[in-house]
Amino acid sequence: MKRFLFFILFVFLLASCGDNGSSKPTYLLSSPKEFKVGEEFGYRVEGKATVQTNVGLETVPVKGDFVVSITKDNIENPYGITCKEMELYGILQYKLDKKKYSKVIRKKNLFYQDEDKKLYECGKFDFEKGEYVFINSPETNGLVRTVKDNMKPGDIHTYKINYEDGSWIDCSVEFVFVEYVKVPAGKFETNKFELVCSDSDGRNTISAVWTNPSVAPFIKQITVESDDSFFSNLEIELVTF
Repeated sequence: MKRFLFFILFVFLLASCGDNGSSKPTYLLSSPKEFKVGEEFGYRVEGKATVQTNVGLETVPVKGDFVVSITKDNIENPYGITCKEMELYGILQYKLDKKKYSKVIRKKNLFYQDEDKKLYECGKFDFEKGEYVFINSPETNGLVRTVKDNMKPGDIHTYKINYEDGSWIDCSVEFVFVEYVKVPAGKFETNKFELVCSDSDGRNTISAVWTNPSVAPFIKQITVESDDSFFSNLEIELVTF
């Protein structure tokens, strides 16, 4: 059930789409904010996910709350780039046979933000090994942007991230349009993206994501993930920022 969180952190990097001041009305003009250590963003999760039971796998309703926080700003990758750490921590709850269960979720990713506040993927944290896993990309100093500048409705951007440990993720990102969306934290004008991804674990993901780069990592997300034994269909909404 923890696997969907890989993708939640990835959509954070979509927040930097835009051109910092163009008068064109086709996409949200808010400049990305600078994400600083100590900032926290609260989200609510609700939907369905596969869990392990005594008799096998079962898909059940789940819900929970988690916090995305910027925790460190001094992690240097192999190419001399200083990256920041973003951590997701929360608890998902579900019921089986009238009994309540909970699952602690924790995930860390690395990102870089340049002088124009544009965001780049920088790496991830492997909890089993207790170490960071950086991107294997000497030509870009170990950084990857998951969007391109000046995207307009209908534009599609594709990218692949290869990590030092041999894992990878391959994605297609389409900028759909600008729309207002209401979540527990309020009503926001947002950029809407649709993403289709696959990864080295055999996981497939389809997601709709609403972002406002001046407010939070993302405003809302609806994501479906699956592989041979796992399924989740989750809606995530911003609660506090």
